[in-house]
Amino acid sequence: MPASQVEQRALSNGLSEDQAKAVADDYGDAQLDALRTSIGTVAAIALLCLWFTRKLPTSAVAPVTEPQRAAPTAPA
Repeated sequence: MPASQVEQRALSNGLSEDQAKAVADDYGDAQLDALRTSIGTVAAIALLCLWFTRKLPTSAVAPVTEPQRAAPTAPA
């Protein structure tokens, strides 16, 4: 819900204009704090995942061989 709607609802529930503006400002600040926290959490999880995947193999298990080429045949 946008902060402007929060302010309108606060006004319709009987708060004064200053109180409604304060509620909307606090609501907007809370949204930004939640966004920062969630982005930080995702970054921390990503770093943790990198630590767990550090020992994944970096080369193929079996060596890759080129297919055998057929020897050219002489025309008959």
